[in-house]
Amino acid sequence: MKRVQQAFLVFAGIAVTWVGSAHGQILRLVKDIDSRQPTGSAGAVASQVTVAGSKVFFVLQSPAYGSEVWVSDATSTRLVKDIRLGPAGCDPRELVVLGATLFFTADDGIHGRELWKSDGTPGGTKLLDDLRPGLATSSPRDLRVFQNRVGFVADDGVFGAEIYFTQGGKPELKRDIQVGARGSNPLDLTVVDDKLFFSADDGVAGRELWRFSNDHVTLVSDVVPGPVGSGPRDFGPDPRGPGVLFSADLAGRGRELMLHREGNLFALADLNPNGSSSPSALLGVGTDKTFFIADNGTHGRELFVFDATSLRLVKDLRPGSASSNIRDMQAFGNKLVFVADDGQHGAEVWVTDGSSTGTVLLDLRPGSASSLPEEVRALGSDFIFRATLPNENVQLCVSDGTLAGTRVLARPNSRANSNPRSFAATATHIFCIADLDAAAAQFVMVDRVQGTVIHPRLLAPSTFGSNPRELFPLHGSEVVLFQASTLETGAELFRSDGTPNGTFLVKDLSPGGRPSNPNSFVALEERVFFLADERLF
Repeated sequence: MKRVQQAFLVFAGIAVTWVGSAHGQILRLVKDIDSRQPTGSAGAVASQVTVAGSKVFFVLQSPAYGSEVWVSDATSTRLVKDIRLGPAGCDPRELVVLGATLFFTADDGIHGRELWKSDGTPGGTKLLDDLRPGLATSSPRDLRVFQNRVGFVADDGVFGAEIYFTQGGKPELKRDIQVGARGSNPLDLTVVDDKLFFSADDGVAGRELWRFSNDHVTLVSDVVPGPVGSGPRDFGPDPRGPGVLFSADLAGRGRELMLHREGNLFALADLNPNGSSSPSALLGVGTDKTFFIADNGTHGRELFVFDATSLRLVKDLRPGSASSNIRDMQAFGNKLVFVADDGQHGAEVWVTDGSSTGTVLLDLRPGSASSLPEEVRALGSDFIFRATLPNENVQLCVSDGTLAGTRVLARPNSRANSNPRSFAATATHIFCIADLDAAAAQFVMVDRVQGTVIHPRLLAPSTFGSNPRELFPLHGSEVVLFQASTLETGAELFRSDGTPNGTFLVKDLSPGGRPSNPNSFVALEERVFFLADERLF
C-alpha cells in the first residue's frame, strides 16, 4: 500500500486538505474558517507559524476576527478562541512553545497586553494572570523557554519591570530585584546550559549579571562595586565547565571578557590594556572551545579562542592594527569555519581548530581579489558555499576543511556564472537555484558525491527564468517543494524529485497569473504547512 502525505491548507478563509500520492492530488473542503465572509474573499493574512506537539499554531488576520491565534491538526483548522471580539483582534505576539502548549502575549481589550497560553482548544486558551489589573498593560516581553518553564519580563505597575516565570500556571515573581515601581528592567535574557542569565539593575549594584537557577533568582556578582554597574552582555558557554562567559565594562579597563563558574568570578584577560577589547559573537564549538571576536589594541578585531589550555589570539589574520572583518562564523564539527579578509587575498573562507598552525586559508581566487564567499553551510563532514572564481564566475563549492579538499562541486552553467543560491540539502543531493546555459534562475539538483548536475525541467524561458526560491526538502525523501514562477501562473507551488515527470506545478493557488508566493514551510509529521497568498496552507 502506498504511503499518503497530507497537508492542511487555508486559502481565502477556506480550510482544505491536500492529499498527495503518486497519482496526483485531491483537494477537499475541511471547514469554512470565516463563515461570515464570502467564499474566496480576500483579506485574511497568516503569519508566525509555530509547531507545538501535533498541532500547528499561526496568527491569522481576518476582516471578521481581526488578528487572532488559529490552529491546525489532524482533524481541522480552527480559531482557538476569539480572545478580543471584533475586527481589531488580540494581536498575538512572541509565540513560544513549552511541551505541547503555546505561550504568547495578547490584548483582549479588557486586561491590556498580558501572557496567555493555549492547547488548541477554547477551554484550554487562557489568560495566565492580569499582572497589571484593568486596561493597563504589563507589556510581557522576551519570552524564553528553559527548565520546563517560560521566563519573561513584565511590569505590573507596582514592582516595575521584573522577571517572571511560569510552568503553565500563574506567573511567579521569584524576586523583586529593584524595589519600587522603576523595576530592575532585565535585559539580554540568554539560556546557557539550561540556566537563564540576564542583566538587571537592583538600584544598588548597578546593572550586573543575574541568574535564574534552582528556582532562585540571584546576583551572580557585583563586577564593578557601586551603582554604575558593568553592563554585562554577549553571553556564551564556558568550554571548561558549568559556567558562563560574558563581556563586562570594567571600571578603568574597558569592556573585557569575564567568566563565572561555580560561584567564582574571573576576569579572564585584559586583552586591550589601553581600552576595550569589546568581545562579541561568542560561539561554542564542539565541547571544548568558545570562539569570539575582540580587539586587543594591536591587531584590530580578530579571532580569539578560550579552551582547556588558554585564552589566546587564534591568529592575526590581517597583520597590524587593521581588522580582518570576520563574519559568518559557524561550527564545523570540532572546528570553526568563517569568512575573513587578511588584506592580501581578499574575503575568503577560513577554517580553524583554534591553533595558529591549524588555521587554514581556502584561497579560491589567488591574489588580492576576493572570492566573496556566501551562504556557507555545514553538511556533515563537508561544507558548501558559493564563491566567485578567478574567471569571475560564481559557482557552487564544497570543502572538507582543507585547501586540497576544496573544489567546485558543480557547474550548472558551463560558460558563465551559474550564481547558485538558496541551498537546501538531503543526504544525497544539494538543491539550489542556478543560472543555466539555456535559462536563468532555474531549479537544479546536485549529486553530493559525483558533483553531477540534474536539471529536471525548464520551467520558464531564459528571458525571465522561473526564479525558484523557498526550497524545502521533504524529510526521508528526495522530493523538494519550492516556489517558482511561470508566465501563466506567477509565483506558485512546485515540487520535484529530480525527474522531468516528477517536476510540476502542485496547484495554481491564485489562478489568472496572480502569484500566491508560497513561503515559510514547516513540517509536522507527514504534513507540510506553508504560507501562500498571505494565508496558511
